[in-house]
Amino acid sequence: MKIHNDQRFIDQFLNNHRNTAVAAVEALEIDEIALLLQHLSPDKAKIILAEINPYKAGKVLEGIPVTSVVNVLKALPTNISEPILRMIDPPFRQQILAELPPEVNKPLRRSLTLSRNQVGANLEPSFLTLTENSTIEKALSEVKTTSATIHSHIFVVEKKKLLVGYLEVSDLLSNSPEKIVRSVMKPAPSAITATMLVKDVLKSWDDSFVCLPVINAENRLIGIVSRSTLSKLAVTSVGTDRLAVKAGSALGDLYLIGLAGLLGSSDQTTNT
Repeated sequence: MKIHNDQRFIDQFLNNHRNTAVAAVEALEIDEIALLLQHLSPDKAKIILAEINPYKAGKVLEGIPVTSVVNVLKALPTNISEPILRMIDPPFRQQILAELPPEVNKPLRRSLTLSRNQVGANLEPSFLTLTENSTIEKALSEVKTTSATIHSHIFVVEKKKLLVGYLEVSDLLSNSPEKIVRSVMKPAPSAITATMLVKDVLKSWDDSFVCLPVINAENRLIGIVSRSTLSKLAVTSVGTDRLAVKAGSALGDLYLIGLAGLLGSSDQTTNT
């Protein structure tokens, strides 16, 4: 399979020099970024969209066909795609939401009903839970096969998705396979509600946990939220590392040369 040389260059640069590449892309005009993203796979496009300013990301997506937007958003976690969607023109946003699969659509719509300073707008809806009546053997199998991110604490629910406890991965490894999860789990930490303010949650955060469970009005577990995600919302200054790579390194210049080649050849067909 023959791939356009400029596109291969872009892919390699994103993989090997991510910070420099993203900063160089963010310096481009909105229509130029939109054109670039149409040449990248969803996995590469999400690297850029996850790092650039949400407002700019939203305006970029407005210049891309809805099918391409949907493919990229499906590859992004909700806490990244949700603030971007907020910046998109409402009619186009509704069109995008209508095309997204239910497992992506539902948490996004729920998050969009909340303000950005509420916990529910920043949760991770895709996460592993264990049921209290499962055996350790079955729980380990679920850990090994899940596509969700595995955190140090895995929350345990009963059949109605009510939170009842948690396990650490080490608990699964140190107990016999036939034991029941309920018999070895620890009491659940205090759950936080989706409507709680980020600043209030951070003030009372239990330092024993990297992530905490989030429940809805019916006390059902709907997601988890990480301390690092909430802490980033409290930071208003721009990181010095981003400013440094924007200043104009030789790598950045080299990247822009390759990028210019790709943008200039947009009318060429990729050969396979």
